[in-house]
Amino acid sequence: MSKIKNIYKKHCNVKSLKFLITYSILSVIAASVELSFLYLFTSILNIYYMVSVIPAYFIGGSLQFILIKYFSFKNKSKKIIQQASKYFLVISVGFLLTLCLMYIFVELFHIWYLFARIITIFIIVVYSISMHKYFTFSHNG
Repeated sequence: MSKIKNIYKKHCNVKSLKFLITYSILSVIAASVELSFLYLFTSILNIYYMVSVIPAYFIGGSLQFILIKYFSFKNKSKKIIQQASKYFLVISVGFLLTLCLMYIFVELFHIWYLFARIITIFIIVVYSISMHKYFTFSHNG
């Protein structure tokens, strides 16, 4: 029982809540940019959604790196290249998961591509926030 209390105290406090809110707001900003580019590429430029999700994902991801590094994690490390490499490794795995989920939602379940992407964002965020906290922006990185 004391282990559960320790975990609760460590992760359920004002600092953790502020971090989660900040991370969420910044991620929504980056996701909005990504969705805007996805719409532009797919609906306006008529590029197949599975192709247009590629540049849109990495444009949004690049913005998110800058936002969460400085404003969520308040990370002042000068090891930007090392952190960016870790970050893009994490989002590349997330991207592969995104492609799989997008295909399943759009092709198999016939969900509109933008709504499918919103669903995948919520799924991938759990993976991403954990990896960025303990890998990309850890005190060792």
